[in-house]
Amino acid sequence: MATLRPIIYNLHRLIDRCTSPSPTGVDRVDLHYAQFILQKAQERPIYFLRQRQNVSYLVPFKQAASLINTLEKRWLQGLKLPQAPINTSYDYLRHWPATRFRQQRQLLIDPALRHHLSHSTKPPIYLHSGHGTLHHIDLHEQIKTQLQADMLYYLHDLIPIEFPEYTNHPNALAMHQRRLKTMATTGRLILANSEDSRQKLLAYCQQHQLPQPEVQVLFIGVEELFIKAAQQAKQPIPSRFATLAQSPYFLTIGTVEARKNHLLLLHLWRQLFAELGEHCPKLVILGKRGWKAEHIFHLLDSSPALQQTVIEIQDANDQEMLSLIQNTQALLFPSFAEGWGMPLAEALTLNTKAICSDLPALRECGRTQSLYLNPLDGLAWKAAILNALSERPQLKQAYLPDRWEDHLQKLDELLISLEAKS
Repeated sequence: MATLRPIIYNLHRLIDRCTSPSPTGVDRVDLHYAQFILQKAQERPIYFLRQRQNVSYLVPFKQAASLINTLEKRWLQGLKLPQAPINTSYDYLRHWPATRFRQQRQLLIDPALRHHLSHSTKPPIYLHSGHGTLHHIDLHEQIKTQLQADMLYYLHDLIPIEFPEYTNHPNALAMHQRRLKTMATTGRLILANSEDSRQKLLAYCQQHQLPQPEVQVLFIGVEELFIKAAQQAKQPIPSRFATLAQSPYFLTIGTVEARKNHLLLLHLWRQLFAELGEHCPKLVILGKRGWKAEHIFHLLDSSPALQQTVIEIQDANDQEMLSLIQNTQALLFPSFAEGWGMPLAEALTLNTKAICSDLPALRECGRTQSLYLNPLDGLAWKAAILNALSERPQLKQAYLPDRWEDHLQKLDELLISLEAKS
């Protein structure tokens, strides 16, 4: 059997996030891709990289596999595994002197990786799905030109460019501009999470006179746990949140940050409490506190009305989140900007009503099964919430979710097509 092309996978984001108790949306994509690549080790050479600025390091295969498997158990199965498979602090200090030396010499690719690839008769495929380190363009140019690699990237959004005021890094705009430049100038193929993201990338490239890369849309999948649960009886509210069973509640999912527009909901809930008193539903915020939202934190910590009606949950696993979605009156998703809508897809999969912002990406995700409102129209949101409170609505037609199985099958087909062109 002919030898297949080696795959180099950038594992940097998952290494940096290895101590987190729960994943972000980007983390989920990165983990599914890493699992997929790990399985490919049965048929072709696989190499995992991490970065220190512009310098790459080869991660030992067993260590990479341990990290990926541990994160799958912690994030997707909800198991308590506190020990990080990779000591990031020690690793950083150990590599720092070599990083500076190799940067000065422009030896950005790990010599160990070069050695392994020297035994291959075919050029590698480089896959990066986590965004984070793409602003270091020199490394990616070397991988492309010196290793003759086909570069594949996954685009999640252009939010740091469209709305830099919502980001948590002072240089987010410039960094994301460099990421898109890396994708456009070195990319063999860009995968996008929505047609909205695809069109925005192509428009950006045209505006900034960058090459027009090939871009294909691969929708993010819904976890199989949610798809199977949709075919079964509704699960009860988790025991540690038993008080939620005593009254109706609404649910919003996502890090508490300005972009997610929690402020709209908090002001509405103060009004609802003033009007409904003890009959006011609860608002459950499922997500940790983030950045540039001190005014929101102050409201949560200081408002007597919100302290009686708002519940913050920062550490729910997928099983608990699933139960909370199934038992809520409706999912509320008032964001100002999104590249996709993972919580929206999960809620609709579970036949839970969703009220969300009228954004192109959310319309792609929610199709005709969601109610779309202007994220600034507080009166419309209040009316929709009161309507959902009086009668817990169900979807008029079943929502057919995108599945990770189909997503990864398409990715596999793309890799096979690259084999034919090598």
